[in-house]
Amino acid sequence: MNEKTRTLLMKVKKLASHGIDGEKENAKVMLNKLLKKYNISEYDLEDDPFVIAFVKKPKKGLQHKLFWQLYFKLYPKKQIEGNVYIAGNKYEMHVPLTFKIEFLEAYDFYWKALNEDLDTFYYAFLNKNKLLVDNDSETKTELNSEEVDKIKKVIGMSQYIDERKPLKLID
Repeated sequence: MNEKTRTLLMKVKKLASHGIDGEKENAKVMLNKLLKKYNISEYDLEDDPFVIAFVKKPKKGLQHKLFWQLYFKLYPKKQIEGNVYIAGNKYEMHVPLTFKIEFLEAYDFYWKALNEDLDTFYYAFLNKNKLLVDNDSETKTELNSEEVDKIKKVIGMSQYIDERKPLKLID
């Protein structure tokens, strides 16, 4: 639902609550039709209350970068105003409730996903630079489909990593 439609619905809702006689009744009928048309409830038209969310301050590095990247991606300043303050080892975020829910869920999801991909990258780096230890064990086990998929990703990613060799200081 775009902002123009939302504004119209808010005006009709106000008229349905504060109109006079027939005007009020017609507005109620119109509001119900519009709510059905857009598949929403009157609750969806309520203003999103601002809440205070405390989030453990991310460590520096990638976790810190991901936090702010996601914050500004999900919370464009041109649409809504919000603030983040440092409160000891936490960020105090003054944001709409829906943003808090969406942000915390997305932050947790992407942090886990990033760590999984970093693990894959780590093995691709080791593979490309021939740093993996060869296990000549007699007991070889069959790989499951997840392990096979990870190996394929590692090999694929290895193709795009530069092989590096340290400078040989001793001959």
